[in-house]
Amino acid sequence: MCEMKFWSSICVLAAAACLLLSCSTSSSGSEKVWNQFTSNFYDGLEPANSLDKVKIPILRSPAYGAKWGKPKIRVSFLGDYELNYENPAQPFDRLVIHGSVRPFPKLTKAPDVSGEDLINGELTGVTKSQSFQSVLIEGQTVKWFQESTSGGADGAYFTTEGFMKRGSFGSAGHYRIVVESGDEMEAEVARRFGSAKISR
Repeated sequence: MCEMKFWSSICVLAAAACLLLSCSTSSSGSEKVWNQFTSNFYDGLEPANSLDKVKIPILRSPAYGAKWGKPKIRVSFLGDYELNYENPAQPFDRLVIHGSVRPFPKLTKAPDVSGEDLINGELTGVTKSQSFQSVLIEGQTVKWFQESTSGGADGAYFTTEGFMKRGSFGSAGHYRIVVESGDEMEAEVARRFGSAKISR
């Protein structure tokens, strides 16, 4: 009887371990798919003078356009686009909107945030776990997370998950918003995300 209970417990533990491993692999897999998709999306964009070739409703930030000036534009042959609003008075301070004809992959959890911390007088690579945060974008709840901490060459990066929005004529696009800013500016990051509006 004891031996049966022992092997029963082992089976339960093994099943739990398999489940944890499966979840971990799934989470890691979703992050890899996300990273590959966003990298390919970014690489497919080319500088442009207008959004004429874009095939989806335009999500933009009128507030930061008024504050920082017209954004830089990049588009892809598929009809995707990027609007890059840059603070003229502060380097490494921007708001970037990506619009895609295809849905962005879903993440099973917020990825760990990586960067460097000053430890014992030396910059050391660190990785920290985090949870999704949320923000309202035109009444829609959208998850976001920190991608990286600030370093000597750039600021901290924050990104929303991919989300869908419909234009005034019912057509839909898929969007992702990125903010480069300081590490301790979560309220400002959320404010920038929330400034995005569909304009057509």
